[in-house]
Amino acid sequence: MKVFFKKILVYVLLCGITVHLLTLLSGRYLNTYYRPNLHIPLKDYGFTYSRLKEVKSKNKIDVLVLGNSHAYRGYDPRIFKKSGFELFNLGSSSQTPYQSRYLLEEYINALDPCVVIIETNPLYFALDGQESAFDILANEAYNFRLMKMTSKVNCYPSYLAHHFAFMNSILPADTISEPRVIWNDAYVNGGFVEKIDPLEFNNQFPFDAYSLIEEQVEEFLAMTSFLRKIGQDYRVVYAPVTIRFYEEYVNRIDMKRVLEANGEKVLDFNQYTELTDQDHFYDLHHLNQKGVIAFNERLIEELQLNCN
Repeated sequence: MKVFFKKILVYVLLCGITVHLLTLLSGRYLNTYYRPNLHIPLKDYGFTYSRLKEVKSKNKIDVLVLGNSHAYRGYDPRIFKKSGFELFNLGSSSQTPYQSRYLLEEYINALDPCVVIIETNPLYFALDGQESAFDILANEAYNFRLMKMTSKVNCYPSYLAHHFAFMNSILPADTISEPRVIWNDAYVNGGFVEKIDPLEFNNQFPFDAYSLIEEQVEEFLAMTSFLRKIGQDYRVVYAPVTIRFYEEYVNRIDMKRVLEANGEKVLDFNQYTELTDQDHFYDLHHLNQKGVIAFNERLIEELQLNCN
């Protein structure tokens, strides 16, 4: 009987080692086609790798931005710099409150911002967080806060991506740098991504109907509660989208009602920015550079920052 249990133990240990090695090797060397359940968007769309690498060299900024692509494509550090403010943009593709809270807790002490801007829109609360979790797990230096974020997303692919991130952290880091320009997107120091030479305006409506996810709303409220607890000034901002998109945006009214019912004032720049769809946007819900400049200049006026 003892021999039998020893064999079982050896078998389990060998299986465990094999699983670890296969996860690591397939993540590092196999094409995504051959590992459909292991999502590792390393140095991929959105420049998350460059952003998370740069932020580690920063300290004491004026403005920290969190949110999805409306954040990292909508808040330009160069425009804030002209007004005397240093901004760092920690937005990422399809970011939800799960990822925002991770990034906030990981970097707020080092960055010590004067104000935190949380870019919100209904989609921010309507996604399950998987895509953004894959993005951050693939491009962030491993730390144990990632485990907490992964457990909130709570799905098999996110646990697998976390497993790879942990195993990969044991090996020497990849030294290949991320390009500064990918297709017609350019990374700008401070975490911003500028759309260069945008294609013809895309007026296709990109989303089906979504519902606000209660857990994401609760995570957002927990995050703002944390900010108030540490005495951190913050603003909840709703960046401009096209008129059509704003009017048809699923759960726009629900989002504002829920946040305002919980004491969160939403600065909705769709109410009073004079932007035109063709001149200031490259698709239905992303500003082009002309639109970013107009929005940021108006935002700076509205915020009335005093970061001396």
